[in-house]
Amino acid sequence: MFLLPDEFYKTDTVHRVLGNDPINGVLSCGFINKKTKSASDNNIVFEYYGALLLLSGEGTHIDSEGKEYKLYPGCFIQRIPGKPHSTIVHPDGKWVEFFICFGKGLFDSLCGLSIMDKNHDVLYPGVNYALLDMFINLQNQIKNLPVEQLTLALSEALRIIFIIYQMHQQAQSSDESITLVKEACSMLQKDFEIKLPFSQVCHQLGVGYESFRKTFKKIVGISPTEYRVQSRINVAKSLLLESDKSIKQIAYELGFPDSYSFSAQFKRYVGVSPSVFRKKY
Repeated sequence: MFLLPDEFYKTDTVHRVLGNDPINGVLSCGFINKKTKSASDNNIVFEYYGALLLLSGEGTHIDSEGKEYKLYPGCFIQRIPGKPHSTIVHPDGKWVEFFICFGKGLFDSLCGLSIMDKNHDVLYPGVNYALLDMFINLQNQIKNLPVEQLTLALSEALRIIFIIYQMHQQAQSSDESITLVKEACSMLQKDFEIKLPFSQVCHQLGVGYESFRKTFKKIVGISPTEYRVQSRINVAKSLLLESDKSIKQIAYELGFPDSYSFSAQFKRYVGVSPSVFRKKY
């Protein structure tokens, strides 16, 4: 769990310019502690690229189309050049951000190469102490490097942005995997009377078999085949205890070819035969 140390609940910023162009040459960063709602940014437009990672506190971001995003630590807000937006700060004094700004021309070039994304105001990379150390290092570089070496600080700023982008992509990929695994589990828990190979489940979900099989086992702890068998056995337990259906009827209902194969598999997983289980419980 990330807890921001107390010494960062203050405003400490640095602003430099590469060359003579204050818009395309801007290079700035720093920590900002916004303590009141009046510190919010209402319908503002940046001429250059700006971004902030929320380290503490909560708020709301409103994009140019009026869509609202709830903000919390680990949210990364992009101020796209020329695009109006608002960032509303929850007035509890806990808001601390670290921001990075650089020129519009560079940002446009990176978007043109599909390295950066101007279509999403808010990303969700999360936050950790390694990032905090990077922020401190960047701030020191921009403060202390001579003008002729500021490009080193710019390259470090870009490296941090790229890391944040990568963290967002990894987090999104993880969320998508969990969603797909939930869908797969739902499919594997029903229609036991039909044969349902996991390859067929993957086909219906539109994902590759081998990689998703590994993802499924990593998240659930067992293979998809094992999960379907265990789900079938769990239903069998319920039917044995809560219905008057015969073992043969239950076997057919759950897709077993006969009561013998059903009893063998049931005993393998439960430890006793279906008839003993029914009498015992």
